[in-house]
Amino acid sequence: MKSLNEFLDADELSDTIKRPFAIFENFSRRCMPMAEWDSLGWWQELDIRGTRLFVAGVNSAWASSYHKNADGVVDDERHLLLGQRQLQNLMERSASAEVSLFILHHPLRWLNGFNEPHVKHSLISESG
Repeated sequence: MKSLNEFLDADELSDTIKRPFAIFENFSRRCMPMAEWDSLGWWQELDIRGTRLFVAGVNSAWASSYHKNADGVVDDERHLLLGQRQLQNLMERSASAEVSLFILHHPLRWLNGFNEPHVKHSLISESG
């Protein structure tokens, strides 16, 4: 996981990862003007009937479309990645909320075999 975190921490690589999502981000910023953003996710804290709800969108598509099957067709299942810091940054921001909801575009089972258990552990351990 260390090399993945180092990869995601590099500013120039973060910009490279972010570039394909610029149109989506512009659209989303118009639809969710109160949300805050970083290169690999967005978040917003809401008060619903006195309960603090933290909602975060985690970009699970930044490592998509790179793996192709034997027929040359993109096959993302079990080939996606989430960085530990990518999740940690959002979890730290959610600390004051009573309820946290993390949304990914892809199911967790689509994460790479070494990455999925780390992500699940992070989410479960933070759910307290």
